[in-house]
This record gives sequence, structure tokens and C-alpha cells, in this order.
Amino acid sequence: MTPSDLLKTISQGESETVEFKQEFAKTRSANRDIACEIAAFANSQGGYLLIGVQDDGKVVGLQSIAGLEERLMNLASDLVYPPLDLRFEIVEVEGKQVIVVEIPQGYAKPYSPRYIRRGTTKRQATREEERRLFQEGGLVAFDRSPIHETSLSELNAKQLDRYFQRTTGKQVDEFEIDPVRLFINKGILTQDELVTVAGLLMFSDDPQRFLPQSAIKLVRFKGTDPGCDFIDRKEAIGTLPDLIEQAIGFVQRNTRQGAKISGLKRIDIPEYLPEVVREAVVNAVVHRDYSIRTAYISIFIFDDRLEIRSPGGLPNAASLELLPFGDHHPRNPLLFLLIEALGYGERVGTGIPRMIRRCRDASYATPKFQEWHNAFWITLIGKQLDD
Repeated sequence: MTPSDLLKTISQGESETVEFKQEFAKTRSANRDIACEIAAFANSQGGYLLIGVQDDGKVVGLQSIAGLEERLMNLASDLVYPPLDLRFEIVEVEGKQVIVVEIPQGYAKPYSPRYIRRGTTKRQATREEERRLFQEGGLVAFDRSPIHETSLSELNAKQLDRYFQRTTGKQVDEFEIDPVRLFINKGILTQDELVTVAGLLMFSDDPQRFLPQSAIKLVRFKGTDPGCDFIDRKEAIGTLPDLIEQAIGFVQRNTRQGAKISGLKRIDIPEYLPEVVREAVVNAVVHRDYSIRTAYISIFIFDDRLEIRSPGGLPNAASLELLPFGDHHPRNPLLFLLIEALGYGERVGTGIPRMIRRCRDASYATPKFQEWHNAFWITLIGKQLDD
């Protein structure tokens, strides 16, 4: 980090990715506090610890930095688990020396002490947040979690028969093993015969009874921002295949269709490519974080664009930069396999590259992908159609 970059960072104040420390104290309690800061950054988005800067942003520097790097590295390896590799840098500004410690977002979450960074402060992770950290670290797949107070009776026998007929050529009663054991083997039931999250979302008559957050909010606004009046709105409920079809139908009903004449033929030109909309909707329902109970998938249609907002940022090892190249880290691997078998997705993370390619080949604007406040957004830009 250059001195000018450091001054710019300091001028912006503490944030979710920047923490100021006036000094590096030597007491045990102070060391633990810094370890908690480091773990909080690693469990969140990563960030910078600036030592030699007061809370108000005044640069005071450090009088002695001898041995400080070694003490910090030892602290990160002894008091943080799993151990973290930090980047240590000395930057001189205003004639004073500031230590810049870069803490990466961790790929072995959760890190202990189990703190997370929210806004300008750190705090202990709640039980639900710890569960998401285990999920992001690849240690727990939430889609295999049991839904308490459920049983096989929650599942629709006809839907199960259709699934197994399509994937194996047999209906459930044609297998030589007990149906319960069959469903356990497929991850639809747990060993305790409770319905899993994936089983409920795919085969229940009423998934929203236990997972109300699985509904999709659909809104067609009159204008270009969410403050505008709405023209149409709907809440999609049902199994994931039901949600996908309802969402696609809503988009078709609320977007325009143009046309051009080529020779003697009329060629329809949709405002949004149907296959790209389908890919985006499938991506949202398969990869959203279902452990977030207070957020829904939202599909917003504006005059100039379509936004699909899915709760949960990218899974831990994924990155925005690699998405166009097929970077594939399914958050819900069981759900992914179940819905893929019904023809709603393909392996090896080809969905987003395929969306980009189809838009390019048909001369549509390239889709935009972004993370925003623990959510993943896909934005499709509408095709300009002649009135």
C-alpha cells in the first residue's frame, strides 16, 4: 500500500474492511482482542488492520516496530485457528510509521475466536451465523440439514414417483429396497427419517410451511427504481420447479415482445432472452442461501432492466472475476443434483458462461453480476425495442 493509498483509506474512516489501532499492546487481553479482530475479518470479507492510527483517524505512528511483525504472525498462528497467513507492511506517512496488516478472507471458515465483522465493529457470531460459516467453509451443506417435526408424510408420492421414473426408469415401489431407505440414500430423508431441506424444497406439497423464505417475490415496477409504483406483483410458492416456472411466467407476462421482418418472415425479438432468464432464475433458486430466514429471492422488473437478487453472497471459494469462466462452487450440492436431474441445470458451472455467450451471440447487453450486502445480484439489460 502506498502512502497516498494509506491516507485515502484513513480519510474514509473505519469500515467493514478497515480497523484502526493506536498501538500494539503487549498484554494478554490486548493480544486476544487483536486475535478476535483478525478472526472477524477472516470470517467476513477480509480487511486491513492499521496500527498507529487513532479511532478518529489521526496518524500517531509507532515509536518502535522491532519484533512487531514476528509477534503479529505468532499471534495469528497461536490464538487464531485455523492459523492464518497475514501480510505485514510498514508504511511511512507524515513522518510516522504505520503498520498495515492485510487479513485475507479465509477459506477454512469458521475461524476461532468465532467473531464476525459487521459495519465498523466485531462481534461474536450468533448460532445461525456460525452455521453459515461452517457452510461457507465447505464443512456443512445446509441442504442436507433435517427439518424438525417432519416425516415422510410431508412428501408428495406422485412427485417422488415422477423424479425416480425420470432418473432411473422405475417408480418408487419398483425398487427392491424399502422406500424409506431409498430416500435416505438419496438425501431426501435423514437417518432419523426427517425430511431434509433439499427433500422438502423438491417434493413437499407445502415447502413454505417450514421454509417460508423459499418463496420468491416478483414485482413489475413502473419506472426505473424500487421507489416507483408497481404494475404487477406476485409471491411464487411451491416446490423449486414450481417457483422456476411461476417466475418465468411472470417475466414473460410483464416484458415486451418486438419483431422484425426478414424477407417474408416475421422474427420475434423478446425484451429479454427467455433462455437467459431461465438460467438466471435457476441459478437463484439452486444457489441461494436457504439458511437466511429473513430474506427472499426477489425478481424486480423495471422499464430498462431485470434484477434477480438472491440471498447469500458467493460461496466461499467462488469469485466474481472467475464466474464468466465457469467457476463452480455449488452452495447446495444435493439440491443442485436433484434439480439437475429434472433438466433444470447442467454440470460444471456452465450456466453463467452460457448466459454471457447467448447474450453476446444475440447482440444483447452482457449480464451484470455483483455482490451486495450478503446477496448476489444478476442484472439483465432490456433490449431496446421499436414501439
